[in-house]
Amino acid sequence: MEILELENMKAVGDAMVGAIGSSRYPFTVDTPRNRDFVKRFHDLHGVYPDMFDGETYEGLEWLGQVIQKAGTDDVEKVIEAWEDSSYEGLEGPFFMRKCDHQAVQLGFAVEAVKDPKYPHPIPKILATYPGEKVTPKCRTEDFS
Repeated sequence: MEILELENMKAVGDAMVGAIGSSRYPFTVDTPRNRDFVKRFHDLHGVYPDMFDGETYEGLEWLGQVIQKAGTDDVEKVIEAWEDSSYEGLEGPFFMRKCDHQAVQLGFAVEAVKDPKYPHPIPKILATYPGEKVTPKCRTEDFS
């Protein structure tokens, strides 16, 4: 399944409507944290957050929490504190695997749809998948 991202939807416009793909961060996820983030982001920038905006926010917020937990910004101590840690992201739970430092997170199947509240197509979530289903096993490319 191809990645279907907000920036593509905005660039292609109405021709993208009906396309189905995957997303790691659709701004339309309906959680209290995400609704708050989207509102603050839109108020500040005048646009809706794309995958890079959402994931950058989550990554930096999680890093800040891990540095606080480690009590230092020493790289080795931060790595140790981050391994096997969990984080409540904008769209749901994350887990950092110790074995390969892969963040395990939800995955989404989305469809580009028109919504009169937005000036461009937006991602409508069709299905949500647990991180274990969309993340390869440790140090492999095996999803089974």
